[in-house]
Amino acid sequence: MIERAYLVLGSNIEDRVDYLASARASLEALGEEFGASGLYCSGAYGYVEQPDFINAAVALDTELSPWDMLSEIKEIELKLGRKERFRWGPREIDIDIALWGNRIIGSGELIVPHEGLDMRDFFLRPLLDIAPSAVNPLSGKPLHELLSGIPDEDRTIISTIEDKRWPYTTI
Repeated sequence: MIERAYLVLGSNIEDRVDYLASARASLEALGEEFGASGLYCSGAYGYVEQPDFINAAVALDTELSPWDMLSEIKEIELKLGRKERFRWGPREIDIDIALWGNRIIGSGELIVPHEGLDMRDFFLRPLLDIAPSAVNPLSGKPLHELLSGIPDEDRTIISTIEDKRWPYTTI
């Protein structure tokens, strides 16, 4: 059965766009790309004493299970050189499963929708580029409503970025 997976990617180690583009190319082996958001420069979340991130979202139509996708994502991160540091620390590449269709998953290391989805503009804004009518299946709230509910002091997006290495494709 083909399902739509929504992934959010981030990098704050140079060359950030190269890491994102390499991850996107690697993800092509896991399903058919349905859409890719624009690029967003965001201040760091959690531990803020580090370089800004570039974030984006990709939607894939895949036959993989969410657990197989998670395993493949971890392999891609390792292949691209991700080093384990401390929580919320710098990352060469970070790929998170934000949404999986309308599924709610809470087993082991896989939690979907992503735990931070409702309060992170750097997740919501890119997701809205490719899924403007998406809803958090846990709360039933539309993502655009969740984004508008984030207080200004908690917003991290600084700007959008255009780069030919990352073509923006929408539905």
